[in-house]
Amino acid sequence: MSVFQKVVKEIPDGTILYTPVMRKPFEITKKADLIIFSVGNKTKIPIPKAIWDGIPKFLSGQDWVDIGSGYNQAKEQSLQEYIDNHPSRGTQHSSDANYVASVLEHLKLAEVIHRRPSRLKLK
Repeated sequence: MSVFQKVVKEIPDGTILYTPVMRKPFEITKKADLIIFSVGNKTKIPIPKAIWDGIPKFLSGQDWVDIGSGYNQAKEQSLQEYIDNHPSRGTQHSSDANYVASVLEHLKLAEVIHRRPSRLKLK
């Protein structure tokens, strides 16, 4: 089962999760080939199926990988850099990886370090 399929199957719409370090709440909804994170009242962050399904390959064979960004710029070889550089995206989003990492941890697909610098690795 792909990561995207696992999210769709195992996480109901409206589920609230929290980012690894800041413990910022966000809500998950699904629409077509997108997993959408709702942060606060207005911010919607769509993550396409292609990104979800490429995560195991990106993390495969690596030990701990940085999750996010530093100074609003994705760290080299981080999950955020993978998301930002994916062809399905067009712009950089400096904290999207924090939401993705929380979902991966919730699904027990990854272990996450909950202090700075936050990191993850496949289980």
